[in-house]
Amino acid sequence: MLKITAGLLQKLDACEEQVAHFREVFPHGADLTLENLTAARAQDLDVDWLPSALLSLEGYRLYNAAREKATVARSERIRAARAEFDEQPKDGYAQVALAIQERSDKYAAAYTEFDAALDAALDEVSADPANLRDGAE
Repeated sequence: MLKITAGLLQKLDACEEQVAHFREVFPHGADLTLENLTAARAQDLDVDWLPSALLSLEGYRLYNAAREKATVARSERIRAARAEFDEQPKDGYAQVALAIQERSDKYAAAYTEFDAALDAALDEVSADPANLRDGAE
């Protein structure tokens, strides 16, 4: 698994302000995982450019293909949950509340699976040195 460090970010020409902030948030670096990317975003770190900066053209193509597949699967699950919700009888507050909770749970599951698919794609693509740009190993 690829580890992101302040030195690597400097090598990739990240701005000094973001590198300094990265050092504060991840003093020992961070593995390239969706969980860490999400945590970085929550700490106002700009990380959306990392896959394109770290991955070779082929690696980025593979990552984007996996991302597109995961996006389609998530959309299909949400569409199915929405359709199921629309078809459920809602005779009274209790049934409405239950139907809303079930739909919310299905939405959450769809996003959890999406995140897991992206995490697996990042892990798989970055594990092969041929998929990394020079200097990102």
